[in-house]
Amino acid sequence: MKLTKTVKVLLIGLLAVSCEKENPEIPHEHEVFSNVSLTLVPIGGSDEITFHWHDANGDLLVSNDEIENGSLVANTEYNAVISFNEQEEHDAHELHDDDGHEDHEDLDLDAEILNESTEHQLFFSSVKGLKISYSDVDSNGSPIGLETTFVTDDSFEGGELTITLRHEPIKNALGVASGDITNAGGETDVEITFSL
Repeated sequence: MKLTKTVKVLLIGLLAVSCEKENPEIPHEHEVFSNVSLTLVPIGGSDEITFHWHDANGDLLVSNDEIENGSLVANTEYNAVISFNEQEEHDAHELHDDDGHEDHEDLDLDAEILNESTEHQLFFSSVKGLKISYSDVDSNGSPIGLETTFVTDDSFEGGELTITLRHEPIKNALGVASGDITNAGGETDVEITFSL
């Protein structure tokens, strides 16, 4: 009799354990950024200026020979848009160009960043004579950084601008909403430096 009760208790315990739902934490899969474009359009006319990085050799490292830089002028306001995409390689038997090389397809990552906008923010390093302001916000009113305004003053003489995309930054931390990366935390998805 005691054995039957013990078996019943064990069976009920096993059923309870096996019926528990498991909610495994899915890790963030980092996108593979292989193209970054920064386009600035001067307000009031003139030609747009484009900065571009393309990972030509597929090593996911930013090399100077893979970067196209532009140049800004002093006392000018620009509407700026930054765009990200990754290059998807197809199997050798799928797509080839006329020379028999593997073909690639660029996948737009901007939509993914916007869909997860509360989990992403772009940060821009400081350059003398250049002020950068966010023009886009997420659903909580915190900045994203795909769209910004660049304003140069008469002290602007060019410089190096580092752009960092952070995944899961602490957007309400001190200074983060104004673009200070110091307290942002999170993980860096991509970081690139352009010469202005």
